[in-house]
Order: sequence, then C-alpha cells, then structure tokens
Amino acid sequence: MATAAESNLCSVCTKPLGKYFCTGCKKYFCPKDFKEHEQQLSIKFDNEVVRSHDELLVQIQKLEKANHFSSDLFIQIEQWKKTTINKVEKAAERARHELGELIDKQRMTITKQLEPIAKEIRSRREEECFVENDIDRLRKKIGDIQRTVEQLNRKDTTKSIIFDNDQIDWNRIIYIRDEQQYSDNTFGSIHGSLNLSDNKRVVTKTGNDEHATCRCTSLFDCGTHTLRFALEQHGASLFFFFGVLSSTAPQTAPYQTAKSVYGWQVWTQNGVVLDGSTQKGFGGYTCKYQKGDIISCVIDCDKRKIRHTNERTKNTFELDVDVGKCALPWQLLFELYYPNDCVRLL
Repeated sequence: MATAAESNLCSVCTKPLGKYFCTGCKKYFCPKDFKEHEQQLSIKFDNEVVRSHDELLVQIQKLEKANHFSSDLFIQIEQWKKTTINKVEKAAERARHELGELIDKQRMTITKQLEPIAKEIRSRREEECFVENDIDRLRKKIGDIQRTVEQLNRKDTTKSIIFDNDQIDWNRIIYIRDEQQYSDNTFGSIHGSLNLSDNKRVVTKTGNDEHATCRCTSLFDCGTHTLRFALEQHGASLFFFFGVLSSTAPQTAPYQTAKSVYGWQVWTQNGVVLDGSTQKGFGGYTCKYQKGDIISCVIDCDKRKIRHTNERTKNTFELDVDVGKCALPWQLLFELYYPNDCVRLL
C-alpha cells in the first residue's frame, strides 16, 4: 500500500515526519498518522467492499430456488396441464427442466463473474494490500453485478411460456424462451430536424422538413426482444413510421428510399413498408392510434419476424423480414413528420 520515502510534511499533523507515502491518496504521513490511515482504510474496505460482496452473495443464493421469481410461470404450467390430455405431462416436465436450466445458467454466470472479485477481496484483506483506488474499483465491479441480480430478482418479465392448441407439435407445445426487455435502449443517430431529450429516451420533431429519421442504439441479431414506446405528442396530424432496418444500411430520409426497411406507417393510409416499398393494408393492417397510445414491439431475429401490439386496442400485426434484403443485425427506426411529433421509449 505504501512505500518509505524521503522526509516530507505529514498531511495530517503537518509535522516534518512524513516518512510514509500512500500510493492511493498520494499523501505523506508520519508513523502515527500513517497507522491511523491504515485503520481507516481497513474500515472503509469492510464497509464498502466486503459488506457489499456479502449482500450480493445472499441475493445470488436466492436464484438457486427457481420458484423464487418464477412461481407465476409454474402456476401457468400446472393450470395448462390440467386442461390437456395425458401427453402434456411429459411436455410440462420438459418445460420445468428448461426453466430450471435457464435460471441455473443465469446464476452460474453471475457466480463466475463474482469469483475473481471474491478471490481478490480475500487476498487483499489477508495481505492488507489495498488503497482507495482498489476500493473504488471493487465497489464498481460489485455494483455492476448487483444491478444484474436486482433485475433477475424483479417480478419475472424476462421469460415467457408459449403454447398453441390449434396445431399441436408435442415437442414444441410448451417451452421456455429467454426474452429480453430493453429498458436501456435509447435513441441514437438522427437525420433531419430532431431533438433528443430525457437521456436520449425522447425524440421530438423540431423543424418543418417533412421527413426526419432516428435510429435506436440497440442492435438485434439473435433471440427475441421486446421494446415499448409511447406516442406522447403529435403535431398537425398523427403521422409517423416505426420499424426495423439493417444496421449496415445508410440512414436516409425519407425512409422509403432505404431498401432494407420493414415496418408500419401510423397514418390514415394504413401503409406497411416492405423492403423499402409501401403496401396499403398489408396483412390486414389498420391504423387506429391516438395520442398517449403505448406500442409493444417484438423483434424476433430467430424467426425473422417483427410484430407490434397497441396496448390500448390490443390490435397486433406481424411482418416477415427477408434477411436477404434486411440483413442482421437490425435496429429500430422511427420517422417523424410534423413539428412537435414526439415518441418516448419506455
């Protein structure tokens, strides 16, 4: 932690006995004050690192019990099992196994991330070899894992049970899907007169140019992902677009010029955009949106599909995406038309 150095003023008592130099705070100390400084660091290490580590370990241990944060899913499995024939028994057991494996995988991943931190904590505690920088660094690492564990311990929103009784495939009638909800997604690159606010979670049209586009920052190349946004405000009329495009495609306005774009127009023409061309009412699409509506958008990279649901009307629409024209990874794209048009990511 410290090295002997040439005499200097003690940073505490200012006496010319500063023979000890702390490499963490870069200060000199006399023998007496240096000993006290070591004791203060020891207390700080215990309070800010060891205690945080122990609390985090307790939370990780909670993940060992699958029903700790997934009891609702198991209830759904049991209710579904009682209303089907005997063959469902094996499918339900397989689903339980998949759910348990997913939880164990998440717990093991976090535990492995914590292992080197725990090892370093023990080593530094035993050798009393730490300074302020070590405390700050270890506390940050623990904090990063802490946030991950807190997300896993919330009421379950990351997995879903899917079943279909119309066309039964007994191998896929019920299964667990690891579905991520992107609460950290933000708006990124813009083209045209747009303003980003509220930590880049709100985009607002500011100018009179007709077309202005904005991409979100998250890239999607595998798995299924759910994003939600709200139509907070609109200008002269409700008129905007949302969908996906290839992250490798150039950003242009209007979006119709980008051949890798798929999505929906929120406008009276009921326009659906497929690889950069607009088709009215494709797939039965009808535009019934109003200010304040919340849209849930699902990006399914594995099945090459996107779909959205208006949470007010419950209307859902789905599109198949041709990856030959819209290559992975995908990004969420918005185009705003009128001044004061405003969309918020949730």
